[in-house]
Amino acid sequence: MKKRAFFGASLIFLWLVTGGQAQSGVPGEKKWNFTTGGYVGFSSPAIGADGTLYLGSYDKKLYAVNPNGTQKWIFTTGGAIESSPAIGADGTIYVGSSDKKLYAVKPDGTQKWAYTTGGPVESSPALATDGTIYVGAGDGKLYAINADGSSKWAFNPGSSFFSSPAVGANGIIYAGADDGKLYALNPDGTKKWAFATGGAVESSPAIGPGGTIYVGSFDGKLYAVNPDGSQKWAFSTGGIVISSPAVDINGTIYVGSSDGKLYAVNPGGSQKWAFTTTSGMASSPALGLEGTIYVGSGDGNLYAVKGDGTQKWAFATGGPVISSPVVGYGGVIYVGSGDQNLYAVYGDSTEAAKYQWPMFRHDQNHSGRFASVVTIWTFATSGKVVSSPALAPDGTIYVGSHDAKLYALNPSGSQKWAFSTKGAVQSSPAIGADGTIYVGADDGKLYAVNPDGSQKWAFATNGSVISSPAIGADGTIYVGSGDGHLYAINGDGTEKWAFSVGGWVSFSSPAIGRDGTIYLGSYNRNLYAVNPNGTFKWAFTTGGWVASSPSIGPDGTIYVGSYDKKLYALNPRNGSQKWAFSTYAPVESSPAIGPDGAIYVGSDDGTLYAINPDGTQKWAFSTWYGYYSSPALDAGGIIYAGSNDGKFYAVNGDGTQRWALTTGGPVLSSPAVGPNGTIYVGSNDGKLYAIAGSQGLAASFWPMFHYDLQHTGKLKGSPATPSTILLLLLQD
Repeated sequence: MKKRAFFGASLIFLWLVTGGQAQSGVPGEKKWNFTTGGYVGFSSPAIGADGTLYLGSYDKKLYAVNPNGTQKWIFTTGGAIESSPAIGADGTIYVGSSDKKLYAVKPDGTQKWAYTTGGPVESSPALATDGTIYVGAGDGKLYAINADGSSKWAFNPGSSFFSSPAVGANGIIYAGADDGKLYALNPDGTKKWAFATGGAVESSPAIGPGGTIYVGSFDGKLYAVNPDGSQKWAFSTGGIVISSPAVDINGTIYVGSSDGKLYAVNPGGSQKWAFTTTSGMASSPALGLEGTIYVGSGDGNLYAVKGDGTQKWAFATGGPVISSPVVGYGGVIYVGSGDQNLYAVYGDSTEAAKYQWPMFRHDQNHSGRFASVVTIWTFATSGKVVSSPALAPDGTIYVGSHDAKLYALNPSGSQKWAFSTKGAVQSSPAIGADGTIYVGADDGKLYAVNPDGSQKWAFATNGSVISSPAIGADGTIYVGSGDGHLYAINGDGTEKWAFSVGGWVSFSSPAIGRDGTIYLGSYNRNLYAVNPNGTFKWAFTTGGWVASSPSIGPDGTIYVGSYDKKLYALNPRNGSQKWAFSTYAPVESSPAIGPDGAIYVGSDDGTLYAINPDGTQKWAFSTWYGYYSSPALDAGGIIYAGSNDGKFYAVNGDGTQRWALTTGGPVLSSPAVGPNGTIYVGSNDGKLYAIAGSQGLAASFWPMFHYDLQHTGKLKGSPATPSTILLLLLQD
């Protein structure tokens, strides 16, 4: 095995004999240390649901340590343990040993079973969703083992597996071998592909956005490999790469090298920065929720590194830190050291990052399994969240709830403030240029709230205000009311004018064209076009109620759904019909428009439709439950929308499902995609969800509900791509 040669035998011997130089742990102070009976090398701590820590040692033992640093139990194997334990859903701990066995240990420390391979098991096991355990061995085989300890299959390329396998979202298993190849295996054990590097692959692969696989090699490179096995890019370091990469929410990859550096690599493969230590780095980085990177070095330190690559602090142990840290509950960092100790060190993070691959073996349980959807945080209100979140430029998230409150949340998900109304807040907030937040409530009022949460003014209508406000270029606020009127309200809260739409206005929210025309649907089956001075421009009659909010295309075309089961495309000048697209149930969802002009809208028939600009169907994605939620598009072409089945879906640009997140209730709220790719959406379970994405909002003319992240509802002249500039010139 080549890993122990990473630092050289003399260095390890020196650390073991002299014990190194212990130093103060300020500002990363020690909480406690637990002493094992042997050198702690590559075995890295895993954390159980109850906070118990599990770690292997060269003394042949697997240790279970209580959160306070006291021993819970010891399980003895027949050889040194370099494998990192993994914890199954039922609490079973799986760990390999140099005695050629993979052990399954019960939470009480007794043996469940042992599976014998033909070589040392220094690879760390990966756990599939069906309970299958994957692990490599020094006999040249990658094993698939059933949950009862029986053999499923073995893949034999004839070269040792010291790399730990990773399981992709589609069940594909990725593992490196000493023959220099990264292997992709199907769940049945057949080879899908092999990617050749220039050296042994003992780094464990990580899986990032889009399914890209990142892995290091003894040839000194970090590779990005496409899901089809082709090379995306290769990044050269100054030494061999045993460290396993971590990937943050922006797609930045962090990895260590034997040249003593921690590298931050941009998603395109260029260097972002490098942080230098004084010895080789085999430890794999772990990311804190707020962005701190924690990593060990052969110089005996655990480092905390800022997102810009500068040092935050260093905690000195008495031996090389080859073990990979894990960020535990409450932000405590746990890591093993060659001085035979497991350390608990106070960190800067409140908790571990919840990205697609934020640490060695993916998560605190060391499942080694890619999570296609990752919830960063949830915020619980006391009522349904039908309101759609709006984002301020400073990152504050505003959302309403049926508990009669408008909430302001920090980007971390903590509450900034709550503003109380006297009715459910189903309306979605809009944010003005000066930071004022406008939102309606079922108490019949439109509220203007200052950024500090204090009331600026309240405008009373004679019906519930479920409609979401739009903001004109001159600061005028437009909103519909259940009293059958579209109101124009001055910035000081006084009425500018009121236009009767002849019927109840529910969720239909006004949209503003480039020329200032306001468009709004009504329950009298009409979509109205109203001049900026409040006079009638035109009305288009559909065959049903209009609860959908209109969207505006790059050429000014108005798109709106109706209870008559159709999506309409209308000429902005006179309201004449361009085309109508038929679904099988009412269309209450509001359309989003992609960069290519495709229109995306949900229907109560349980289908999300992609419609070409000429009104023909592009594709349809069905869930069998209605879509009231309006879709949002990200820059990578992914479409996000909620369904009445309680799930929030990510759909690829070809109409196939990317992932689905199950919430505790129907998802009527429309998502917002933040600048860093985080997706925010509410659910009838009373929660607002922040979900990890990879790219920001699409650069299209109407990529989400009410146009933009501030929910202004006003079409602007951007994005100014060459094609849209030409289009605008032709329109003029």
